[in-house]
Amino acid sequence: MMYNKRPQGGESVPVTRDVMSWIGTYQRQIAVLAAFAGSIFGAVKYFDEQAKDREQRQQALRWQRSQFVLTLADTFESDPQSQRALKMLAFQADLPKKSSIHRILAEDSSDLSVDELDALYALDRYLDFFDRLAYYVGETEVLQVSDASLFAEPLDQIIYDPDLHSYACNQGFTEGVKLAEDMVGVPHGPCGK
Repeated sequence: MMYNKRPQGGESVPVTRDVMSWIGTYQRQIAVLAAFAGSIFGAVKYFDEQAKDREQRQQALRWQRSQFVLTLADTFESDPQSQRALKMLAFQADLPKKSSIHRILAEDSSDLSVDELDALYALDRYLDFFDRLAYYVGETEVLQVSDASLFAEPLDQIIYDPDLHSYACNQGFTEGVKLAEDMVGVPHGPCGK
């Protein structure tokens, strides 16, 4: 223990008595300061834990979103109608005899054969898939435009194939067209507003 010599000469008094006296005088201020420091520490700890929890939730959501995109891709690849439409559009394959995409997607479908109507149904299913994908991106915001990059080539066809683009606009597949425009990076036309 340290002793403090008083200037008046005689006796020594332990420093702790002076400290205790000082604490007694400023007890209220010390309690307020301690409470304030404790609350600041608690708040910092709370916000740090919240930030860690938020990062974990965001990681889990990114994982779930990527799983959802892969599930959509599997659905697209396993759907025979969508695959038929993809072949017709990309390679002019699997078209009915003596027919063309231009004829099938024409505004008047009253004179189409049964095979051409089946092909039109496949193209409708194809466009419907991208309308649903656009719903997940635009309305529910479950996905982002960048998540749709897995479908970049089919979405390009919606923009750059004039017959398909016109048909999609005229038949109400506007959300799919808008998603395709966002994906490709072209300004929204009258159909994709």
